[in-house]
Amino acid sequence: MKRFFIKYAIILFLFISYQLSGAILGFDETNIVFNEDSLNKDVLWSSHYNLTEKGLSVSADTGNVQHNLWIKSHVIPVGLAFRPISSVNINVTVNGELGDTFPHNVYFRFGCDRVHWSTWYKMPLSDSNICSKIFKYQLILPEPARTKYNDLMIEWRETDPVWTSDETAFCQWISENYPDFFTNEFPFIGYLQFYIDTWWLNYPVIVYSINTQMIWGVGGLMTIPDNGIEPDTESKWHFDLR
Repeated sequence: MKRFFIKYAIILFLFISYQLSGAILGFDETNIVFNEDSLNKDVLWSSHYNLTEKGLSVSADTGNVQHNLWIKSHVIPVGLAFRPISSVNINVTVNGELGDTFPHNVYFRFGCDRVHWSTWYKMPLSDSNICSKIFKYQLILPEPARTKYNDLMIEWRETDPVWTSDETAFCQWISENYPDFFTNEFPFIGYLQFYIDTWWLNYPVIVYSINTQMIWGVGGLMTIPDNGIEPDTESKWHFDLR
C-alpha cells in the first residue's frame, strides 16, 4: 500500500510540475489479462502455452526437455496524435504463478507507423517474487534522431497546412512526398510492442496478466488552426501506414 501511494504521489508531482511549465505529462496503462473474454486478438504466444480459466499456462508433464516460451503483445499506441513523444519511462509487470526464474527476458521495440520498427531492447529486471516480475526502462531518443524530421517540418509548413502543430498531418504529408522516410528513420516514439521469453524446464507456469505503464512528457505550446476549429489535443497517436 505504501508503494502505491508513493508511486502515484510522484506522478501527481510530475503532473503539477509539467502543468506549471506549460508542458503536457501523460500516463498510459495497458493491462493484458489472459482470459478469452477480454484478451486482445493480436496478443500471440508460443504453442506450449494453453489458455485456461486461470490464465496462460504450461503444465509440468512435457518431459525433461527445455522449451522456448514466448508471448508477444499487441501494438500499443503511446503519446498524443498531434505531438508524438521522444522519451518515455516504461514499466512492465508480469503477474501469475511464475516461480523463481520465469520470465528470463522482457523486450520492447518502438515505431512510428505500425509498419517499420526499431530493434528489440532488453528491459532490466527491477523487482521480483514468485507472483510478479517488474521490468523497467527509460527510453530517450537523441536529438540527431529528429534532424531530418525537423528539416522536413520546415518544408511542410511552407505548404500552409491548416494546423502547423498537427504532426499526424505532417507524417501523412511525409508518407506522400517522401514514401521511404519511415523505412530507416525513427524520429519519435509512436507505438510500443513487448516480447517476453524464457527457457522453461518441466515446472508449472501460469501467467495471469501483463501490465504496461508508460510515463512521458511533451511541450504544450501550439499554434491555432487557420480554420478556427478547436484542435484535437487528446487523441492517441494513430498514424498508420499499413
